[in-house]
Amino acid sequence: MATEAVTARQARRHRTAITAAVVAAATLTTAAVPALPHYRADAARATLTAARAAGAAARRPPIYSVAFSHDGKTLATADGFYGPRLWNAATLRQTATLVAPGEDSANAVAFSPDGRTLAVGGIGVSYDIVTVFRVATRRLIRTLTAPTGFGGVVSVAFSPDGNTVAAADGGGSTYLWSIATGRRMTLTVPPRGGGGVAVAFGPLGGKAATANNGDLAYLWNLATKRRIATMTAPGATLLQLVTFSPDGRMLAAGDAIGRTYLWKVATGRRIATLTDPGIVPGFLAEWSLAFRPHGTMLAVGAGKGRVYLWNVATGKRIATLADPGNHPAADMNTVAFGPSGTMLVSANGDGSIYLWKVSARTAHVVAMRT
Repeated sequence: MATEAVTARQARRHRTAITAAVVAAATLTTAAVPALPHYRADAARATLTAARAAGAAARRPPIYSVAFSHDGKTLATADGFYGPRLWNAATLRQTATLVAPGEDSANAVAFSPDGRTLAVGGIGVSYDIVTVFRVATRRLIRTLTAPTGFGGVVSVAFSPDGNTVAAADGGGSTYLWSIATGRRMTLTVPPRGGGGVAVAFGPLGGKAATANNGDLAYLWNLATKRRIATMTAPGATLLQLVTFSPDGRMLAAGDAIGRTYLWKVATGRRIATLTDPGIVPGFLAEWSLAFRPHGTMLAVGAGKGRVYLWNVATGKRIATLADPGNHPAADMNTVAFGPSGTMLVSANGDGSIYLWKVSARTAHVVAMRT
């Protein structure tokens, strides 16, 4: 979501140089000092700092997060320092820029299940912040804050009943707020009890999942706020994406170098590892995950402008969607399916947005903004 012209070449050079340094640091960290897990968090902090710097340098900043409204007619995006914006999902025409006093950067967006409200996670002046807007009126209706974590809020989600919003920050803390009262509860504070740099609610309610920016994902009982399962991801580097399957039976988590791990929620057993076929050593390779609302398809936003479609039942890759805007150096930062499952939106590191028509075996672009 951005406007004006873009010096994409300059932004890509800036991002690529910093990305290489970040991965080198992460590789050194995990290989040389495995006994000090906080080094992994340091690498994540460097990643977030680099992304924000790239957004500030480019006239069209990277898009970090995208979400469909419940009726599929509206898109919301988070553009870092340029704030949250709304778009017509059919035409990709911008319809609004939302203003949140006190929010310096928008990192993540999520619609409530009924589509009436939008939560925007970001960076406050001296605290983590989630701003909540009434979509119809574009009005800010609540500001939710928490003690600052590095990078601010990087993941945000609504509970299935729409009464609670969850946010995870770049430092590994995860918070829950009541939308009605604004009351805050703490789910994770690292290192006690496991950190969380990504958070997702189970679709049936009662459960949430977090990823710890290392090689673990956690399952939580929301009634007791207790951890009920720990999922291990052997060999993972910076596990920082997490999402449930539509039926709630499967959990997927992605790491920074192109591996997606799948577990059965009921048993915590890992059932598959999906590997990016385009992995390039020394480069971050996985940026976003989204399950199709119906069926067994998982979309993975990856490096070099690619989106991979996987069948999680078979572990087979269905299709590879190349950047149709001829921006192969830009990472696909975010992907999301529309509510019917027939449309997929992807947005990349140079601010481009693509709308795809999805079939059982592939997808084709029906609209783009580059």
